[in-house]
Amino acid sequence: MNKPKFEKKSYEEDSDQLFDELQVYGKLYRLETEITRLTKENATLSKDNETLRKQISIKDGQLKVLKNNISSLYKTAKLELDRRLSEKQELQNQYDALVFRKIKNFEIQRQLQQQNIHSIHDNMVTPDSVDCDEKLRQNNKRKKSFHNDKNVSINNGHGYKWKRSPSNR
Repeated sequence: MNKPKFEKKSYEEDSDQLFDELQVYGKLYRLETEITRLTKENATLSKDNETLRKQISIKDGQLKVLKNNISSLYKTAKLELDRRLSEKQELQNQYDALVFRKIKNFEIQRQLQQQNIHSIHDNMVTPDSVDCDEKLRQNNKRKKSFHNDKNVSINNGHGYKWKRSPSNR
């Protein structure tokens, strides 16, 4: 009688053990598929990571080139601006010198003209010329008395102009 119980026990134990083994194998299979999936995902992520690292190193190189170019452009622009400012200052100085020379030449010419006028006037004013001036004044008085006639106006620089007489109006 002991033996059948043992067999019973052994059958139950075997089935429990089989069931436990099936559970363990099931878990093992699930774990192995999870490991396989994670390994593939890890490999994919590693490739992506490596690709991103390469892109970052390329972008870093491009960034260095851009910084260098911007720095060069800034320095060139600054030098060009300084050059143009100095050129503008030089042109302004030349312009000022020209204007100053023109003003000076004008003043010299004016002084020369005034000296010429004074020298001509000094040469003209003599005792004979004083008599001529007096004669001209007397002649003008005679002309004015002649023009007091109602029909003739004063000399307008182009000859005598006839006035309208009251009867011609």
